[in-house]
Amino acid sequence: MARTLTPQESAVVQMIAEGHQNKEMAAALGISDKTLEHHRHHAMQKLGLHDVASLTRYAIRQRMVPAEGPPGALTEGRSLGLNPNFNLILNPGVI
Repeated sequence: MARTLTPQESAVVQMIAEGHQNKEMAAALGISDKTLEHHRHHAMQKLGLHDVASLTRYAIRQRMVPAEGPPGALTEGRSLGLNPNFNLILNPGVI
């Protein structure tokens, strides 16, 4: 059975699932990068998880973050960090 997360560990899990970077999370929580890593490590250890994908799934199941992203997040190239002209690059004949 999973042990209860501390409020700090819960905040780190939520922010990881939201896609925040370590430095951004540490600054927002007013802690050092090392302390952030400590909270993440302990949360993953308590939950028996071994990767960020599993941690994200946990956060979704616990309703710490919404299961779906913002509208169009998976359909618009820019939301995925892709070149907005990716169709023209992959299919140069299409104009």
